[in-house]
Amino acid sequence: MQSNGEAIMTVKEQLFQKLETLLPEEQEAVIQFVDFLQFKRNLQKPQKPQEISLHPLNIIKGVFKRNLQELQETNLHPRNSLKGLWADLPIDITEEEITEARQEMWDFSENIES
Repeated sequence: MQSNGEAIMTVKEQLFQKLETLLPEEQEAVIQFVDFLQFKRNLQKPQKPQEISLHPLNIIKGVFKRNLQELQETNLHPRNSLKGLWADLPIDITEEEITEARQEMWDFSENIES
């Protein structure tokens, strides 16, 4: 298209032209802003009542799916055991010390209740 001998650029063409002049970190900021605009648009979409399910099992399923997806995206695996978590720390706790601490805790809780 021509207007007075000058080409009329589309919005996309203008955007690409301006993006090329930015530094990589500035381009990343533009991407984040576009993500924000998309997020904002999705919040403003009216939702149909059948799309919203407040049944407890559906809420739990949704949370589980979201957490599983986040784990898969970050390549993290859920911890099955805490064994070894403090292996590199200079901590040496004996079974007797654990038993003593448990006894103190129970004695303390009994004093609170009475």
